[in-house]
Amino acid sequence: MDPLYDHGGGTGIFQEADENDTSQFTGPQCPQSGDRCRSGEETAEPVCSPRADGRGKTDCIFLSYCWFTTVRGDAAACPPGMSDHHLLRGAAAWED
Repeated sequence: MDPLYDHGGGTGIFQEADENDTSQFTGPQCPQSGDRCRSGEETAEPVCSPRADGRGKTDCIFLSYCWFTTVRGDAAACPPGMSDHHLLRGAAAWED
């Protein structure tokens, strides 16, 4: 994923919609005091899909860091019978 991200060791130009959700920051690479982290809410788990072998972050919304600000993201509950992943919503402001 390093070629995509513009931070956290990445070499790309993108930010992730939910990279600023500090409630999901864990471990030494994602301290609670940080501003951004390559983490996010889990979007796959066995309750949504019997094929999932555990909980994990598998869905992402990427936005160019130079064109978008105030990014936000959130994973909603998985819709039973409609998807094997949680719905991932994202929003951002256009950079002028």
